[in-house]
Amino acid sequence: MKRFLKTRIIFSSLLVFVVVFYGITINQDRNLIKAIYQSSPNAQYINPIFEGLPYYEQWEKLAVEIFNFQINNNQINCVELRKYATKLIQASNRSSQGYYLMTACAEREDDSMKALEFAKLALKYDPLNTQYLMALAVLNLNSGNLNEAKSYLDKVERIDSNTFNYENILRIYNERIGSLKSQ
Repeated sequence: MKRFLKTRIIFSSLLVFVVVFYGITINQDRNLIKAIYQSSPNAQYINPIFEGLPYYEQWEKLAVEIFNFQINNNQINCVELRKYATKLIQASNRSSQGYYLMTACAEREDDSMKALEFAKLALKYDPLNTQYLMALAVLNLNSGNLNEAKSYLDKVERIDSNTFNYENILRIYNERIGSLKSQ
């Protein structure tokens, strides 16, 4: 009888744990959907996701959505982005998106050396990401490293020449080369 009771208590405890864990997971998924599909990021839904269960994929999706919202509204908040980037990097030191968010903040703060360092880390962990290649091309263009910029632009062209802003950055590169040749 004691063995049956012990087994029943263990089973009941395990069942309660599974139900609670499942409920928390469902709630976190619900908050993610609300946070992503809101017209603007809302801390009411964002904070429970980053403070909830360690679920890297949700954190990454949400961090990207927040970053895109901030870019589209010209409201880069590096304190917030760094917090999310740090969370992503702590969850996985191979978080290309975490390093890319750090790149954006370093660039925003005119720390081109740090921006290049973070962008190279992002590219290291996601070598075919054309946005990371474009970031490195732009950072190198801004630093006057035209050969480096061209190598990244060439990689973008080989992977996907329809990448956002590729044509504009290539045009700027060609203008800079042209002005150097005319001097």
